[in-house]
Amino acid sequence: MAQKKIATQENLQALVDELKTRVVHQEEGKGLSTNDLTAELLAKLNGAQSAEEVAAAVAAADHMKRVIKETKEEIDLTAADAEQYIYLVKNGEVYDEYMVVEGKLEKVGDWKTDLTGYLKETDLEALTGEEITGLFASWQ
Repeated sequence: MAQKKIATQENLQALVDELKTRVVHQEEGKGLSTNDLTAELLAKLNGAQSAEEVAAAVAAADHMKRVIKETKEEIDLTAADAEQYIYLVKNGEVYDEYMVVEGKLEKVGDWKTDLTGYLKETDLEALTGEEITGLFASWQ
């Protein structure tokens, strides 16, 4: 298989340095800290929820939970919270996944994972700093 090239942590600094020289364009008389947001955007930002408010809202929301059952027959379709679970039922070496949808048990998948077609680390070769810089050669 042909080698695929990737950027690694070690050579991404070349990309960052190149982007700094090509992306940030300072306007005369302005620094990066100039407060020139539009009134509309500033109003949106001022009305945004705090991190604590977002965390509280997420914590209060219903969440899906997983539960393992030996058989499909063990799943109580009439339970008040039946639709809040993904039920895992052992089927040989994998688990079949079920959900209760409108009072009916529906198979939604399984835990068998097919990695055919995925690259392995051995199929990859890191880009060099020079190759990354070369990517920007035609960028104006």
